[in-house]
Amino acid sequence: MKSLIYYPELNPYTGSITSSLLFMQLEYWFKVTRGKTFYKFLEPCEAPQYVTGDSWTEELSFGKTEFRTAFSNIGKVYKSKKAYLESKDKFEGKYYLSYYDRIKRLTYYERNETLVNTLLRNLNLSFGYSETKPIKSIQNTSSDIESDVKKLFETYCPSLNAKVCFTLTTKMRLHTLVKVITTKGLNLLETFKSVFCQVEASDFLCGRLSTSTFLASLSWILKPDKFFAILEGNYAPFVSSMPDSTFAAPALSSSTSQVSSCAGSPCAPLSTLSAPSTTPFVKPTRLFNRMYTHNFDIEALEAKERAWQEAKYEANLHNTSTTLL
Repeated sequence: MKSLIYYPELNPYTGSITSSLLFMQLEYWFKVTRGKTFYKFLEPCEAPQYVTGDSWTEELSFGKTEFRTAFSNIGKVYKSKKAYLESKDKFEGKYYLSYYDRIKRLTYYERNETLVNTLLRNLNLSFGYSETKPIKSIQNTSSDIESDVKKLFETYCPSLNAKVCFTLTTKMRLHTLVKVITTKGLNLLETFKSVFCQVEASDFLCGRLSTSTFLASLSWILKPDKFFAILEGNYAPFVSSMPDSTFAAPALSSSTSQVSSCAGSPCAPLSTLSAPSTTPFVKPTRLFNRMYTHNFDIEALEAKERAWQEAKYEANLHNTSTTLL
């Protein structure tokens, strides 16, 4: 269960409890992005960049009006990027700002480095966000998680090593995914290992199919919807010659006592993880899964279609002749 960091000492400067909570959550994301501008959605939407659970209303359990009121106390709001660029005093004495890019249809957030750092220093406060541990725990483990995930990816996905790149978007997806995994009570590193093993076993994701040019990247894999689809076996190789009893998804540890440091206990070191299995993973039986049944013998299908049409024509002709008689 996640918990937000709250410092009552911030209230005189932010104007409300909700603004103080938002202040610390913004600090968490600026910690993740290392102070760089980032975009975030207000609420769930159909935009291709949106991932489930990664919006302000979902993350903070605020309503839209609550969020807007809280942000107005600590941030300057620009309704367009043009207004933001034309402003001479961009922050106007506020700690943060947001502007809406009408072309990209995204809302971006920036931090007033001087003002925020001065406030935190004067109040002698740490900054950041924690799932279940103090701020210090997240600061020490944030980079460790990125490093461990990268090592797992390089170890278990040798076919995709060239695609390793921790961009700002990748980092934000990773931290969102970590929260979802720990909420589900799964072991963090073992879950990543299982997914990466399945990615390597997938001809489609590794670009080994002659009928497809798709090649998965780390950023694509870390999209929560794609990540859990892989985990459920939706991209596993299809083996039609094996009996149904042999189809099985990989077992995952769901013990909450083994959850990673982001959920309150240390991550298992990479050295303790077992080597990738030499037994090929097989896709579980699923109806109407077209991902693994799109390679058809067109000539054979056309021959069957012609035979069916001819049989139907002869049957109709026979019925017509019988009626006339």
